[in-house]
Amino acid sequence: MNDLTVPSSTALSSAEARIAALASKLKANVQTTTPMITSTRTGKLKLPNDEQVESVDVVLLDFVYRNQYYPKPYSEGQQNDLVCQAIGEGSNDLLVPLDNVMEKQAERCGSCPKNQFGSHPSGSRGKACNNQLLLAVTPPDYDPDEPLIWLVKAQPTALKQMGGYMLKMTDMYGHPIKAITSLSLDPNSNYPSLRAQFSALNPLWEQHIELMDQAHRALYAGTPVQTEAVDTTVHVPATFED
Repeated sequence: MNDLTVPSSTALSSAEARIAALASKLKANVQTTTPMITSTRTGKLKLPNDEQVESVDVVLLDFVYRNQYYPKPYSEGQQNDLVCQAIGEGSNDLLVPLDNVMEKQAERCGSCPKNQFGSHPSGSRGKACNNQLLLAVTPPDYDPDEPLIWLVKAQPTALKQMGGYMLKMTDMYGHPIKAITSLSLDPNSNYPSLRAQFSALNPLWEQHIELMDQAHRALYAGTPVQTEAVDTTVHVPATFED
């Protein structure tokens, strides 16, 4: 009977360390569903734990522009597939639809008929395509053992205020991450319209920088089937430049 070769403790330790490193890399690259802060019909924000609040303090980590086209208006209980989508760092008109969308409406968003004022099927001056900002945020408290990334979308009525706020924070502090931002909904709007307000300086911004790569991946992870109302009935969506 031949003797079995038993790996040395040094070799085993090296293999375990390599496996641990590979597992860490795998987890970092797997795209999972990121919890979202959503709006309710009663004008409150709904946190990922289902708590409903008037406002919530967050740290803004990153954002992208996002255009989404659904072929039908939202109807509760009915599936409405997202057929065309564009995500990127340029403004809405400069975006290009993703290659893996179900039904690309145009080669570029700027020339897309669904992205023109007056194209909304209701006959309003709004667009059939929903222009948004998608924000990646985190709670102000930093826990390295349990980092949290949340997504929240700013609909067309919110683009001007949100864009102006982020530009102001960038001009004043270098990046919105250095501020604690209070998010709420505009009580004077007929549609869910996100608003941002400076709350305080962020003393943990250097720790929060560690979350920015994760936030960036979350923003580009794609969008599932529509499960909530999409506000596409805005008459004249605002832009940063207005």
